[in-house]
Amino acid sequence: MADVPVRTHDSIYALKTTKTQKTPTVKYRGFFINDEAPALTGWANKIYPKSPYGVAFGAEYYSHVFELILRSKGNYLWPAMWSGMFNVDDARNQPLADEYGVVMGTSHTEPMVRATQEWAKVAKGTEKGWSWETNNETLYDFFTEGAVRARPYENVVTVGMRGYHDTAASSDVRTNVLEAVVNAQTEILDKVYGNASEVPQMWCLYKEVQDYFEAGMKVPDWVTLLWTEDNWQNIRRLPVGDEKKRSGGAGVYYHFDYVGDSRNYKWLDTIQLQKTYEQMKLAKDREADRIWIVNVGDIKPSEIALSHWFDIAYDMDAYDETSVPQWTKDWATRNFGEEHAEEIAEIVDEYGSLANMRKFEWVEPSSFSILNYEEADGILARWQDIATRAQAIADALPKSSYPGYYQTVLHRVLAGANFVDLQIAGARNIIYAQMGRNSANRWMQHVIEAMNKDNNLTRIYHTLLNGKWDHMMDQTHIGYQGYW
Repeated sequence: MADVPVRTHDSIYALKTTKTQKTPTVKYRGFFINDEAPALTGWANKIYPKSPYGVAFGAEYYSHVFELILRSKGNYLWPAMWSGMFNVDDARNQPLADEYGVVMGTSHTEPMVRATQEWAKVAKGTEKGWSWETNNETLYDFFTEGAVRARPYENVVTVGMRGYHDTAASSDVRTNVLEAVVNAQTEILDKVYGNASEVPQMWCLYKEVQDYFEAGMKVPDWVTLLWTEDNWQNIRRLPVGDEKKRSGGAGVYYHFDYVGDSRNYKWLDTIQLQKTYEQMKLAKDREADRIWIVNVGDIKPSEIALSHWFDIAYDMDAYDETSVPQWTKDWATRNFGEEHAEEIAEIVDEYGSLANMRKFEWVEPSSFSILNYEEADGILARWQDIATRAQAIADALPKSSYPGYYQTVLHRVLAGANFVDLQIAGARNIIYAQMGRNSANRWMQHVIEAMNKDNNLTRIYHTLLNGKWDHMMDQTHIGYQGYW
């Protein structure tokens, strides 16, 4: 591999210090990359060299991710986990993160600074062998190797242990087993670092893991408790009472992209910014502000939501419950000029309301009634209104602004409106066919035309800027298909 062009210490310092004139609201502010979907992986495979393990997430790729984090006023990252091995795929990755001043972590299911894939590909472990009750000696060595490798660098160490590859460790709550895991991990950190209490650590209370905490399981006071939402932007629980007095503090793991039950949502950003502010303001008020980490999946589709996330994480006090329209207008002004900024902000706001109402992966022909209360007609009219307005702005913007506008605003609005139109047309086809009406054929043709339109919108996205973001919209979305 070629050498990665990295910034000098002086230029990195300038990037960082321009963003740190004040004490940030949240100490560790970052995002979690999901390389499980075809979009990000397909895009990266086209551009970057692959590791011996066939993964394109090396230093060339991460140099851009680190710069994005710094420019966004962030400082923390959970790297790709489904196929990537951050410290194995490219030996330059961790030193490069340190060079950029980005604190590394690993996901809720990857303890002791070791990637999920390392267990099978490096340690030659098996799914059955990922069990503390039956294989703790091997796992102890595996965890120790991770701590030794991470020691020269700045990491937040994930403690605890879930089941193999992002599953529950057992069907019931066995606090004695998980306490034994954490005790062993503390012992390892004492040996490797000299004092485990001085090593930043977090225990993520994701899904079934929160049940262990509620059952009375204890971890060292210096470990940050990372509370989570329900995968659908509703924080499940926050610190109360003496929980606020922990020296490790608390944080939140959030989702803009999700893989799992009951359905994934990964195609387009479906986040309503007002909801993000509301939930994270609750977190700040309850002192869950040590770590904020958000799952952004492919990164690119979540540009607006991610920019907003980092702004409130850096300075929550600069915003309130009425700030989103102004924030969005400011974002539009910076990117597309003042003339159309207010209307772009209105379009983005309405898009967030419609997309968050029912995520695209949950929209089917039966989702909106075409028979009662003009529900389907009303929803479709709202989509078509912002599609018309967004297209009019695209036609008026300078040619140089079109790619950025298309990929952040126009595509999501046109593609979202077309997707809903397709599903409602499918509903009409089904119902009219049951009635024996010939017009059912016309609605079937409408569905086919909408599929073609979806393909054309994707093609435009992938060919803009000489194919710079090719594959980024590869995610399956017509006809729900899970990858779980």
